[in-house]
Amino acid sequence: MIGDRFGAVGGPSPHIVTSRQTGGALGVALFAALAGPATGTSFTAHACALFLAAAVTFAVLGVLCGVGSRYLAERTASPDLQSPTMVRTKRINS
Repeated sequence: MIGDRFGAVGGPSPHIVTSRQTGGALGVALFAALAGPATGTSFTAHACALFLAAAVTFAVLGVLCGVGSRYLAERTASPDLQSPTMVRTKRINS
């Protein structure tokens, strides 16, 4: 297998890896800023609220992704919405 100058073929792009690391660091910084100082009396309550909000957001986005992918699958399955190339290929092969 031949690799490119960033690594092996099919490996993750260094730009994607860097952006994921930056996003993680920003997420931790935002969480810490919203939760307040760790020595504060309300840190535990704020941290629990933030974790609950993150869990609800994750669940809602998961449902939306499922609904969106089902909608796209149904939309692309309709013969009226297929590209002319696909329709022509089906006629030739039929």
